Amino acid sequence: MPAITPTSDLADPPTTLAASPDELIRAWQARRIVLYGCAWGKEPSRPIAMRRDLCLRDHGGEVCLGEKTLHFGTRPFWANLSVRSDDCMRCWPSIRVVESQQRLPAVRRPSNSKILSFIEEQRKALRGERKRAGRDVLLRAAMDHFELSRKVVLEVWNGAPRDRKGGRPRKTKNLE
Repeated sequence: MPAITPTSDLADPPTTLAASPDELIRAWQARRIVLYGCAWGKEPSRPIAMRRDLCLRDHGGEVCLGEKTLHFGTRPFWANLSVRSDDCMRCWPSIRVVESQQRLPAVRRPSNSKILSFIEEQRKALRGERKRAGRDVLLRAAMDHFELSRKVVLEVWNGAPRDRKGGRPRKTKNLE
């Protein structure tokens, strides 16, 4: 977590960076902290009920909490994980919270519709200037604008409905 920095205390044994996730899960399982997350990576953030069979996993370029299964996306999992700083300070008193102007990427991530509308606006602007507006150019523009990884932007691009020829994402009409 970029907003929390460890402070050295010779009385406490140090926790290595590799062991930190295990320590976090043990504290959650012992009910010393509360983990918050979005079920299936889409629902609103809420406290995650404690279960012994859950572990931290990488899913879609993000750290998620889920079961130890081969097919991870078919079972319930939680993304956009967070812990309250008060819980961390109570559980690990040698941690000092530092004011940070940088927001976490999970908080900063826009919705898929915002990303797709930005891509469509970029396509129109580039075509108006008679410049190339291919997939890679549009993906790079979205990656730079929203500060997202290629994997995330490509996932949004591939998840969009396509026109009948399978080309660019189909426009949806708002019936308001």
